[in-house]
Amino acid sequence: MAFDWREFLQLAKALRSFSVPSFSAEAAKRSAVSRAYYAAFCHTRNYAEKHLGFQRTRSGKDHGFLRKHLGQQGPYWKQIEDELRDLHEWRKRCDYDDAISNNLDIMVANAISTTYGCFITRINTECLHRRIFYDKRQYIRPSTESLTDGTPATRRRRGPVQ
Repeated sequence: MAFDWREFLQLAKALRSFSVPSFSAEAAKRSAVSRAYYAAFCHTRNYAEKHLGFQRTRSGKDHGFLRKHLGQQGPYWKQIEDELRDLHEWRKRCDYDDAISNNLDIMVANAISTTYGCFITRINTECLHRRIFYDKRQYIRPSTESLTDGTPATRRRRGPVQ
């Protein structure tokens, strides 16, 4: 069974406020930013491979290649590309810089909220959208019928793709 990369987001949330005598709160917060980035990156990469024709090279270049590929998919994906770039920059600062000049607590909160809001929620919504509207066997379409009082019906009907 494939690893669920969204678990890294849950780990990031736990690390945000985790502290034990064997390591500092700063180490936990830096790790939280890193885990949030990898939750977003891997979840998005797997989606892009399955639905957007992305082909990974299994090298460090995939980070830039994925962003470039997303940017070529239209405005919806361009925004995700930009947010993935921000997360990548935060991750690199947390993993490589000796000192972080900005407030680390804010960076952690932004990394977690961006990962959840942008990547996990949006891509899961896109998956649902594809499953509902692009499934060749059936889809859900809004009803165009009116109710008996003349107001448009808001229920949805299932039907085969025409």
